[in-house]
Order: sequence, then structure tokens, then C-alpha cells
Amino acid sequence: MAAESQDPHVNFHYRVELDGLPAAEFQECSGLKDTTEVVELHEGGENAFVHKFIGNTKHANIVLKHGMVKHSKALWEWRQSVTEYLRPRKIDGAIVLMSDTQKEVCRWTFKNAWPCRWEGPELKGGGNALAIETLEIAHEGYSVKFS
Repeated sequence: MAAESQDPHVNFHYRVELDGLPAAEFQECSGLKDTTEVVELHEGGENAFVHKFIGNTKHANIVLKHGMVKHSKALWEWRQSVTEYLRPRKIDGAIVLMSDTQKEVCRWTFKNAWPCRWEGPELKGGGNALAIETLEIAHEGYSVKFS
């Protein structure tokens, strides 16, 4: 039996799900990464190597960018729940990679997310670029499901 050929998936077929917030289309999504700390222990008298142990795992913040639309108000109000009320509305969400036939390929589900940074657009008279809004989301980790 010949192995089935698999082409890599493109990075522009995806959707962002933010529970409880209106769906918004994002132009960019980054931050799907984590790093586990390496804890080194030097043993007295042992000079040939250093013991390396597993430390804490840190998850990067998710950064979303899109052109400002009417749903931007809901994202701004979510951000205000942190800055004005000091009681962030924590939500669960997902980043979903889709195939070119719009079938789900992979899902990164994150938990207890809240907006830790919002950045408004750069405004320039005489320009014609989109007004881009940036939302950075802190979360408590994610799980990955491959379809």
C-alpha cells in the first residue's frame, strides 16, 4: 500500500471563536506557542554534564488583529471589564485551522482568557490603509485537537 500524500495546510483558512462575544473576523492570529523552562542542576564533582529537569510551562498570549468593524465595540467593552471594573470577564475560546474545503483540521482551545492589551489603529491623513485593531489575550493554557 502506498502512503497517502498529504500537502501542508495554508495559514489563511482559520476562524476565531470567542465564547459569548460576537463573531469577528481577524486578519492575523499569533501566539500559539508554549515554552517549558529547563531547570539545570549542577552536581558537585560531576563536570561531564549538567542535570536538566522539566520546569514550568508558559503559554504565550494570543494576539489578534483585524480591521475595525461594528463588533469592535464588544471587544472594547470586554477590555474595559479589565481596566475599569478590575473584574475581567474570562471566557473560553478557540482558534480553528480549516482545510481549503472548509473542514476543521486542527483546534486550539484556550481557557479563562481575558484581554490584557488593546491597541487602536494608526491614523494617518492622506493614507488609504485599513484601521487595524489589535487585541492581546492572556489565557491559562490550551489543548490541541487534530481532526
